[in-house]
Amino acid sequence: MSLGALLREAAAEAGHRQWLTTPRESRTFGQFWEEARAVASALLDRGLCPGQRVGLFAGNGVEFLLGWFGTVLAGGVAVPVNSGFRAAEARYVLAHAEAVAVFVDASTVEVMQEIRDQLPHVHTVVGIRTPDVPGLLTMDDLLRYDPLGVDDVYRPTPDDIASILYTSGTTGHPKGCLLGHEYYRIGANAVADQLQLTDADVMLCVLPLFHMNAQVSSVTTSLTTRARLILEDRFSASRFWSVVRQHSVTEFSYLGVIPAALYKLPPDPADRDNTLRVGFGAGIPADIHAAFEERFGIAMLEVFGMTETGMDLATRLVPDRKVGTRTVGTVVPGKHVRIVDDNGVEVPPGQVGHLQVHGPGLFRGYHNDPEATAQAFDGPWFRTGDLATRDADGWYYYVDRQKDIVRRAGENISSVEVEAVLTDHPAVASAAVVGVPDDVVGQEVKALLILQDGYSATPELFEDLLQHCAQRLAAFKVPRFLQVLSEFPRTGSQKIQKSELRKRYGNAQDSYERTWRPDRRERVAP
Repeated sequence: MSLGALLREAAAEAGHRQWLTTPRESRTFGQFWEEARAVASALLDRGLCPGQRVGLFAGNGVEFLLGWFGTVLAGGVAVPVNSGFRAAEARYVLAHAEAVAVFVDASTVEVMQEIRDQLPHVHTVVGIRTPDVPGLLTMDDLLRYDPLGVDDVYRPTPDDIASILYTSGTTGHPKGCLLGHEYYRIGANAVADQLQLTDADVMLCVLPLFHMNAQVSSVTTSLTTRARLILEDRFSASRFWSVVRQHSVTEFSYLGVIPAALYKLPPDPADRDNTLRVGFGAGIPADIHAAFEERFGIAMLEVFGMTETGMDLATRLVPDRKVGTRTVGTVVPGKHVRIVDDNGVEVPPGQVGHLQVHGPGLFRGYHNDPEATAQAFDGPWFRTGDLATRDADGWYYYVDRQKDIVRRAGENISSVEVEAVLTDHPAVASAAVVGVPDDVVGQEVKALLILQDGYSATPELFEDLLQHCAQRLAAFKVPRFLQVLSEFPRTGSQKIQKSELRKRYGNAQDSYERTWRPDRRERVAP
């Protein structure tokens, strides 16, 4: 079943019921179905052909979703772009995807204007609540079109791609994951089953729509169950509980930064006076897991998944959920998971090994990168790049990532990408980026530097380096800590030994710490 068919079913069965509520507006299932078909008509009129890509370079809102569903209803492929990306980052994704149309909003329109001449495939740019900019259509322009006829809605084949989601890797550039329509349907059914969701539930999404978490665990799942969806622009700890109480929210999806920030709020006698029954996500600090559940009266279910595979491991609503043990649950029905050694041989319970996955709904490979696709698989098994272990009862435990990725507030940050920006500064001879543990965002970015001759480690230089990064990188990638070394530990082939750097310097000691926020959209603190 396609995403378009899912929306059509929801509108047919619950068209009059309210589905989507944002801080600005609401839509019933039926209203959204009509508007999405109008956007599809407009895109077709602008020349969109089946299989062509449409960029969604905008923040959360009804309009992002209209762009997404309008695209797939017209037979196009949606390409969500991180709304915090700077020019070079956004240009790479949109150029690599060969996007022919792009939706932008007030926070991204300037970046799009800067790079538009460098994107020869783009013939249409749609502005969402943007100031008047020459050459831009508006969402109102699209919604004036007559809705695409139901019989004219594109019916994808099983081989058709629904979206390309770009995920950071260690090569410096993100890779485009080709996701079929079944990826979303299978993922939504699994989430609904794990959480026992019905049309009586009210779901809250505070995560960005350009991530698979929000797309699958919130949007597609709410359509599948016919549950209401409350869509916030971003997470705010100070606003969170008022939104929950205002809308009688029963379920929300999280990344570890969210429960950590909520737990840091001052205790309130009304903490348990809320309608939430379950949270669903990854990375809640193990040391506060049980205390969080007791304080707020909510079951917090951990899950393991990734853009390439969807949801693979998850905790069910069972009495003994092994709270606080860092478990990511048991295998999701329909998926197959194994842990192997370096030779690809399965290891016994209790032994750490490489986590591999296969089953329905996996991605179709990396866009225009057959070599990376081939390297990602061991036969039918996808190599997640993560280390894990399991116990004798079949519960899995996440250990660490194999690759040199810094995971900050749910974002995967390529150390190679940040290092390239740092070494582009005239003062830096060499750079190595590692993650520093943080109890709120999981990891902070720390840059270890070797300076060129003639430069000294002064506060003025550090601030100049950080401003240099802030102008070229999304806010969440800008290092928080800088430290100058005289040399790096290296292998016999002169590669930097990141493992040794993490052992010696993977902390905040002897570091210059950034205290300013490089971008006001940075979603870290309450």
